[in-house]
Amino acid sequence: MTGLRRANRIFKEKKDVNLVKNQIEELTKDIEKLEGDLNEKMVEISEKFNIDHYEIETLSLQPRKTDISDLSVSLLWESR
Repeated sequence: MTGLRRANRIFKEKKDVNLVKNQIEELTKDIEKLEGDLNEKMVEISEKFNIDHYEIETLSLQPRKTDISDLSVSLLWESR
């Protein structure tokens, strides 16, 4: 009877191991698919927002006297 219980337990453990191996394989496939999707999206975003697609325009402004203002800076010091 003890031998039969041990054999039954070993059989169940082997089934559990195989089940976990299958789950690991499925998760690995899912991870690989997600990594592929992520890489595709990253390439798509990189191409969409590539700096070469935008025109850089230089604009110069001449300062006016009214644009210059008096700036005052104050320092507060607290000693303990």
